[in-house]
Amino acid sequence: MDVETLARQVVDVGVLNHLARVREAAGDRRRAEHVAWHAARAGDVGASRSLAALRERAGELEGAEGLYEQAFGAGSIRALIALALMRAGANDRASAAHLARLAADAGDADALITLAVLQEEAKKEPMWPYGPAPDGTPMSPWP
Repeated sequence: MDVETLARQVVDVGVLNHLARVREAAGDRRRAEHVAWHAARAGDVGASRSLAALRERAGELEGAEGLYEQAFGAGSIRALIALALMRAGANDRASAAHLARLAADAGDADALITLAVLQEEAKKEPMWPYGPAPDGTPMSPWP
């Protein structure tokens, strides 16, 4: 492949990713996804992450999770952070913290901030909001 062909592909991928964002902003989710798929297939890791975010905003969390994992597999550390935040939103704090640590270990400074926020939120939640039962286990709320 010559340099000129490669340069055209890079420009095209950037344009496709931008067009996907424009389509989403205009409320055309179906066409935004279509364009983002083309950009992702052309090798734009950012487009893969954007496609996952489109799915997440649409409430399709399972699909979003799989796409974030694919984007991470293709080299997007930012996808790992997005997945950590998604899991934190689903109250899966242990998994969210694990993913944030992985991103931090991979060199993403924002992951450290995400991890710190997750740890602060965990401190705010009481471990046993209804106190211990006589046998030492957490009590359930009263009926």
